[in-house]
Amino acid sequence: MDFRAVLPTLFHPDALEAAKAHARQMYPQESCGYIVDGRYLPCDNIAADPTKDFEIHHSVWMHLVEAGATIQAVVHSHPDGNFYPSENDMIHQIGSDVPWIIIQLNDTHIGEVVAWGDSLPMAPLIGRPFIWGVFDCYSVVRDYYRSEHGLVLPPVARGDGWWNRGQDLYVDYLQKCGFQTISREEARPGDGFLMAIGGDNENPHNKLNHAGVLVTPDLVLHHLPGRLSRREPAGLWARGADLWVRHPELNQDAA
Repeated sequence: MDFRAVLPTLFHPDALEAAKAHARQMYPQESCGYIVDGRYLPCDNIAADPTKDFEIHHSVWMHLVEAGATIQAVVHSHPDGNFYPSENDMIHQIGSDVPWIIIQLNDTHIGEVVAWGDSLPMAPLIGRPFIWGVFDCYSVVRDYYRSEHGLVLPPVARGDGWWNRGQDLYVDYLQKCGFQTISREEARPGDGFLMAIGGDNENPHNKLNHAGVLVTPDLVLHHLPGRLSRREPAGLWARGADLWVRHPELNQDAA
């Protein structure tokens, strides 16, 4: 999916161009604003350090809501930064319940522009570029269950390399979502698998940091860094999986 081609179909292209111009104007500080009723509304960044963060005064949001305006997206820039969301970005996007847009730029050009949020159209499960927190292994698993089984797993704010910072995202959230451990011999289409990937330096604690789904008896769906999301033969992944899981609601599908 090319976001530069898709975004104008989701938000008015004039609004996106205005947001980019604002990002250029504010560089090297982070720009911020809202897309409201098809137009970009630039806002003041009142963060303590606007070169590293952004904050919009809460009264702006409240005024728009009280006026009956439709807030379509929160927009901010990442000057000289990543084009994917930080964990803090994800926390606040989930709390706002509207899509967020990131504009990446440096001192010479505008880079990637990405948008995420559950109210946006779901991207095809196959062929997604890897974008941390937007299109990654949790995203494709979550979207698979939502589209194929009507099972809505919660959005999870996660920082890149969470497994090296004492977190255990998959194990913790699987339990909270009701998934149960099964054996490889029990696995059937719709069941998920977990495994530890990365060498000693990338995953020194051997945390289960990769997930996928068995979509047919012989194929898995998953998404690895640097690759498009894809289906591929289950053999290698089934043998390498450290844990297989099933959600109780999928028992109804098999009945």
